[in-house]
Order: sequence, then C-alpha cells, then structure tokens
Amino acid sequence: MIMDDFNKLYNTPFIDNQRYLFDNTMCKIDVIEDIFTIKDEKSEMECRIKLNSKSICSSDIEGNKKFNHLRMNKCADAVIINKNKNDKFDLHIIELKNDVHDDDLKELHKQFLGAYLRIRAIFLAYSNDIENIKFYLIYNNFNKSYRNINSTNKKKDKIIERQLLSKNKIINNIFLPIYPFNSNTLNIKKHNISLENEIII
Repeated sequence: MIMDDFNKLYNTPFIDNQRYLFDNTMCKIDVIEDIFTIKDEKSEMECRIKLNSKSICSSDIEGNKKFNHLRMNKCADAVIINKNKNDKFDLHIIELKNDVHDDDLKELHKQFLGAYLRIRAIFLAYSNDIENIKFYLIYNNFNKSYRNINSTNKKKDKIIERQLLSKNKIINNIFLPIYPFNSNTLNIKKHNISLENEIII
C-alpha cells in the first residue's frame, strides 16, 4: 500500500485524537511539525530535533514494562517517522548517550532493533511502507574504557568496535531477513550534542 496522503495514517481507527496516536500503557506518539524535544531523565540530557516536515514522533517507546509480547527488551530512546519523496516513509531511530563507553558499542544494535520492532508492532498495517531506516547516536562524551577486559581477544574486539564507530558503523550480530538488519554492521549518524544542540531531520 502506497501512502499517497500522510493524513491517512493519522486517521486510522485506533486514533483517539490528533495529538496522540496511541495513549495507553504501551506508548504515546505525537504528530509534530516543527521541533521534537527528546529528554533523557537519567542523565538530564536534552536534544532538539528540527523537523523538515510533518512527522510522527515518540520518546515514550522505551521501558521494560512496555510491549510485553516482544522478547527484545532493549530499545532506543526515540523514533521519528516522516514521508519521503517516494511517498513512502523514513524511520529515524535515535539513541541518546551522555557518555559513550566501549561497553555501550556492543549493545547499540540491540537498542536500534528493539525500537524498530516496537514501531512495527504499532504500525503493522503500514510497516511495508517504511522504505529507509536511519540510526542516530547523539552523545556528549566518548570515553575509551578498558574496564573488565581480561583477554587479548576482548581488547581486540573493543578496538574493532571503536574503529567501526569512527567510520560511522556499529557491530550487528542479530540478523533479520530485512534491510538493514541483514548485515553484520549498521550505518549510523553521530552527533556531538555539545557542538550541535539542534539536529535537523
């Protein structure tokens, strides 16, 4: 199904009003046209996303007590869905990290995958209209940590992960028969929030 009108998605039967597409124990999803603000309560980190067009946004999909039917508990912090020039959708998955440690790098792909699965669960009827999936790592600091490394192989793995990150890639060891999760690496976009607080999507 090609979405020739973005409002078709807003007007599906489960919508209670134009502000919230979902408003229950699972998550809240907003329709936003200008600025989407993401806050991480643990680190008090805040990021402003400047939207190029009307978008479906959520920073409420994370949480172990949500989406109990999914086996994957890990999840990124926020998602944005907007329409592209092909009348399809781009899904943007965003993870905020105040400090990025080496140990975080091996878990990022799980958080991105968890967010993707949750979005599919919400918009199952429209999931085939998602054409592009883009991953974002927004951070304050990148810390190189060798704690708890007790073998040469583990140290080598950390170096490889850091080298990949420098090339805007991360390891992916959970394979799905769907792009881009059918590859052993995922392309990501990195943003240092101390240098750029407002990001355009």
